[in-house]
Amino acid sequence: MVTLALRFPVTLRIPYPSPKPMLKQALLMERDRDLVKGAAVGFTAAVAQGYVQGFPGAVGPGTLSTQRGFVRTEGFAAARDPRWEWDTGELVMLEFWLREVEGKR
Repeated sequence: MVTLALRFPVTLRIPYPSPKPMLKQALLMERDRDLVKGAAVGFTAAVAQGYVQGFPGAVGPGTLSTQRGFVRTEGFAAARDPRWEWDTGELVMLEFWLREVEGKR
């Protein structure tokens, strides 16, 4: 996706005069005028909290992702930081994938 996006001219990649000029030109067209960027903070916090509560063994220093060196142990301390909440789901998915590959469900 990134490689494809980088093929477009710079004028379509920078967030000026609208936040997503490439998206506007390709899909939104005139509907872009009324759109505003929403805040996803509450949503990401709820999703991250749900992952941690639903799958407590998938996020933490004892996980396969830590043991295999994909995630630093101290990185899990930062997982509770609101700036990284969105990544919690990716950590859970990585853990489940590693368990599947290694047969350790």
